[in-house]
Amino acid sequence: MATLNQAVVVEDLRVLLGLSEALFDMARGTLVVSLAVNRAETVLTPVPDTAHAIVLGVAARAYTNPTGVESEVAGPFQRRFAVPTVELTAQEEEKLKALAAAAAGLRGAFTITPGPRPSAACPP
Repeated sequence: MATLNQAVVVEDLRVLLGLSEALFDMARGTLVVSLAVNRAETVLTPVPDTAHAIVLGVAARAYTNPTGVESEVAGPFQRRFAVPTVELTAQEEEKLKALAAAAAGLRGAFTITPGPRPSAACPP
């Protein structure tokens, strides 16, 4: 299992945010990626490269909302932020736990994904 390359995540953060190299604050980007990796390590150590998207999402939230604002109002407009700090969402934690289980070999021979129920009109 390859571990996460933080330098790659920092560059991907810059690209995700649509910032040129001149406008991107490399120190701040490196800091928020490091914080995101630290949060991921509370669930899974070491953080594998398969957790790249999860860490990138947490870092993007931290970069765009560094002060942890929960909402802001400007005249008649209001904007709310989903997660105000550098924390993992419940969904991100579940994904990391699934990665940890897969890394530990705790998956079965197959996975059942529930699909739509057949309608009563269809014969079995």
